[in-house]
Amino acid sequence: MATVWAAIAAGETFKPTVPQFRAWAKNPDRPGPTGGTLDHVMRGAQGAWPNHRKRRYSSYDWNGFISLLKAGWTASLAVRSGSLPSSLQYGFKGGHQIGVAYQDGKYWVANPLAPNGSRPREISGSALRTAARAFVGGSIRACLFD
Repeated sequence: MATVWAAIAAGETFKPTVPQFRAWAKNPDRPGPTGGTLDHVMRGAQGAWPNHRKRRYSSYDWNGFISLLKAGWTASLAVRSGSLPSSLQYGFKGGHQIGVAYQDGKYWVANPLAPNGSRPREISGSALRTAARAFVGGSIRACLFD
């Protein structure tokens, strides 16, 4: 759902269902938490929005990621939920995907675990960096939409 939010925030209008997205991602839903890899996210994004400009980001370069956000890209970002501020964890501590945008000088997070209809919430750049770096050994992993 974080990837769907990022695509919609970048101007897409098509909102795939979770089963549709997972089918394109080649990551079927199973009982319990069944997250995906960056490869899954990129395949799902390509299947759902084949004509939208997107970019895979897998790097230790935090500043490079931030420069893309500040240039107007939106992201579906892998984080360790337990490393987010407690008000953004929603009772989950594991690996997770959130939507991220930069607007009006602030970072905004759309968390699929938030109650339905919730608006994106502001997060500091340092808190975002901490949660992203905690996911896989400091590497920043995201699917970005222009």
